[in-house]
Amino acid sequence: MGPSLWHRAIADQAGGFVIWWLIALAGVGMLMFALVADGSRVLATLNETSDVAQVAARAGARAVDPDTGLLDGVRAQAAAHAELAAAGMTGEVSADAATVTVTARRNLALPLLSLVGVDRHTVTSTRTAQALDPTATQ
Repeated sequence: MGPSLWHRAIADQAGGFVIWWLIALAGVGMLMFALVADGSRVLATLNETSDVAQVAARAGARAVDPDTGLLDGVRAQAAAHAELAAAGMTGEVSADAATVTVTARRNLALPLLSLVGVDRHTVTSTRTAQALDPTATQ
């Protein structure tokens, strides 16, 4: 004698539950993969913007007026903006008599997370460089 109608109904419901549970688990797994893949792109871009901001700040800090030993703010900002443009980034540059501060910014597309509505992320890094007095003895 085979299983009763009641046992078959319970088995079908349990099987349906398992299938939906596996579908949900697969969805969570894909979301985790998207977070890891796009998250690693964000971290790599953060590293890149940090490097570019530091290089741009150092380039600006080399724009010291040899007569006064002070930082030439206009030349410093131009040099830093040139480094940002060469790297394909946008940002802000500020300079005073002794330091150059650069904020590098890149807008990053997130192809996998765009499936859940997060399609872009702006990565920003700020670095400062100190100008050295070329007339000072070492």
